[in-house]
Order: sequence, then structure tokens, then C-alpha cells
Amino acid sequence: VALADQASGFWLPALALRRQLGCAISLPYHFALAPDRDITVTPHFYSGENPALQLQARRLFRDGPIQIDAFVTYAQRIDFAADNVTQINQGNRFRGYLGIKGQFQHSPQWRSSFSLRLTTDDTFNRLYGLDFDDTLRSTYALERQTATSYLSISAWGFQGLRAADRTGE
Repeated sequence: VALADQASGFWLPALALRRQLGCAISLPYHFALAPDRDITVTPHFYSGENPALQLQARRLFRDGPIQIDAFVTYAQRIDFAADNVTQINQGNRFRGYLGIKGQFQHSPQWRSSFSLRLTTDDTFNRLYGLDFDDTLRSTYALERQTATSYLSISAWGFQGLRAADRTGE
């Protein structure tokens, strides 16, 4: 089965109205680098905040796929004091999100999968509409399966995004 040729170029722009960011417009550009890899770069412009840049890179290796998602900006950061009511303006700071996920079939019996999700601060993902999770979960799993046995080893990491969570945890 022949795959359709990928084409590079602009995708449809998106318009949105966000309470804290104002009017938003994004204009994705897709780079088709090869049949097994591509990158999409999306600048985001807001009437009430500094612009942001989103990147999605995908690659299909012989043993499996990897996808990298990033969203970065240099913008105002508001934290909350210990009373969870008083706002503290931290000024403009580098803010962002990084997500990496993939899976590999190492052999007919062995496979692994992973997911890494990190953000610079508790409110970034919600503010920019990336997701509304209150905890980011990173995982790694290694599995072996044969006709007569199954082995699974997993590791998990967490980053809490609730106001009561300490930064970096």
C-alpha cells in the first residue's frame, strides 16, 4: 500500500476568545520532512498576553513512534500566596510545557512505552488551554510477553498542579 505524499504548508488558522488571554489567533505551519517524520510549528498571538510558540515533532522509527509536544512563551506569571487567595505577580518569566511520548517494539517478546509530561508552573496548562489535569503523570513501562508468560515493570512520576502542591513536585 503506497502512502500519500505529505505536503508542507499552512494549516487553517484558529481564532478564539479567552477570558485571561483576550482574542487569540494561531497559524500552524506543517513541515513534511520525510515519510517518517514531520514538524508542525504554531505561533499563537494574544491581545492580552505575549505571543507563544507551539511545536509538535513526530518521528516513526523502525521499532516505533515518538512524538514531542512543546509550548513556550515569555509572559506574566501570577502565583498565589500560602492563603491561596492573595495573588503575587512574578513578572514576565519563561513558561512552558513539554510532553514526550512513544513506544518501541524491541523484539517479538519485548516492548516499552513512555510518556514524559512537565510544565514550568501550576497554572500554565490551564491558562493556555492545553489541558485541565491537576496532576501531570510521566510513565515508563517495559513488558515481555510469550505464549506462556507475561512480565510488566512500570515506573511513574507525578507533578502536582493544584494550588496546595509545592512547586516542582
